[in-house]
Amino acid sequence: MFVLLLSSLAGAAPADEAFFQRDGSALQQLTVGEEADLAWFYLGLMAREVGELEEAEACFRAATAGDSPAAWFELGVTLSWMERSEEALAAVEQALALDPELAGARLMQARLLGWQSRFASAGLLMDELIQDAPDQAELWAARGSLNLAKGAPKAARSDFEQALKLDPSTSEAKRGLETLAGMHRGTARVGLEGWSSAGGKGAGALASVAHKPRSRVGLQAEWRMGVSPQLGSSNAERPIHTGGVGARLSQGPWVLGAGIQARGGTPWIGAPLSLGREVGEGNWELSWTPGRTKDALDHRAGLAWSRPLAHESWTRVQVSGSWGPSGVGTGLALSGGSAVGNTALRVDLATLHDAQGWLHVAAVGWTVPLSEGHALSTSVQGMTGRFSLLQAGVAWQVDLP
Repeated sequence: MFVLLLSSLAGAAPADEAFFQRDGSALQQLTVGEEADLAWFYLGLMAREVGELEEAEACFRAATAGDSPAAWFELGVTLSWMERSEEALAAVEQALALDPELAGARLMQARLLGWQSRFASAGLLMDELIQDAPDQAELWAARGSLNLAKGAPKAARSDFEQALKLDPSTSEAKRGLETLAGMHRGTARVGLEGWSSAGGKGAGALASVAHKPRSRVGLQAEWRMGVSPQLGSSNAERPIHTGGVGARLSQGPWVLGAGIQARGGTPWIGAPLSLGREVGEGNWELSWTPGRTKDALDHRAGLAWSRPLAHESWTRVQVSGSWGPSGVGTGLALSGGSAVGNTALRVDLATLHDAQGWLHVAAVGWTVPLSEGHALSTSVQGMTGRFSLLQAGVAWQVDLP
């Protein structure tokens, strides 16, 4: 009976609910016989095909009772669809322990390592797979996706192009190149900011930022004009202009940044310099900004570590120091971001201390796409310590051609 049932399944159309209910009920009659493991295995495949992931998981777990490598592998695939990457990796590794040559298992292992941001381990495994089968377009495309996720667009582009040379229909490579093209268009932002101090005094600013990345070189320009709500009256405060330009050059694991910044009001000018390097799963960046106020030198330095996490998330930690007319200062900042649906969220926490006392900062921001190439960004920031301030801003963002 089981052989006949499998024969009917082999020629069947793609599964739907009726198919699952009809042939699934027949398979369920075999889950108590000698071939129960195989019956549970095919029930799992059918359940997953119609989107019943929890039922598919239960079926594959039952199928693993006989230590079938294929059952463990399909359990891992199902768990990955449920975004349970750690359990999925454990299941795939169990399948490999039972059958080291199981088709597709090592590639799945590498993908799961990448989804957990274990890029060094995933990269080594992908390199081995490509070395063993350099004519497989799927492997080049998978490594391209891994390089894209870890922030290596130049390597990702090379892998995607190689995949398409081997097989022009490789959809993963096509999507990857489309993503890279979008990343390199650059963005421009124009927004309004407003803030209010504890005493109730308010102010605002008009800000604009343009950012044009490339696979090796990135350019950025920023300008901000702070204005008082009483601007135009007899006791209006004079506008304060702030601006800067910068560039970043990437070469292998190294990133070099340089620029110039200036601020009016209490005049200050500085030349920020940075040197970053990819190390293991994260990135280190050392920065130094030699600067000068109207009357004295005013320098700043920092050391930051950042790391991409699973599911389009990231985290960053920075320690900083400054020395100038106000004495020596120190700071600690924590940042993190994640994609929730189609919304990008960001949270920043920081604490600073210098001769004027402590200052604590907390901020949250989110960006929502409006249409193709357009997005709306909103942010709220609070400060407390040597002074209190509440700030909010909204900006319109558009992709550059």
